[in-house]
Amino acid sequence: LMETALAEMSVYPNPTNGLLYFTSNEDIEALSITIYNSNGQLVLSKLQQSEEALDISKLPQAMYFIEVRAKGSVQRMRILKQ
Repeated sequence: LMETALAEMSVYPNPTNGLLYFTSNEDIEALSITIYNSNGQLVLSKLQQSEEALDISKLPQAMYFIEVRAKGSVQRMRILKQ
């Protein structure tokens, strides 16, 4: 299975105090989001509408790795939760 990078997917603000927003230059309705801690452990997995904010305020302050999937494409990035 070939994965392609999501075109111009942005996750902001980074660092965040609890709410993450997603934007893309493509029309994307649904996102599959997974977040891992620095040890590679899954801490959050969620399907959501792209226009919704993702609330990670309950996660402790740390660096996380976020993976966003949509339309068979994937984007991975680091986020800092303050």
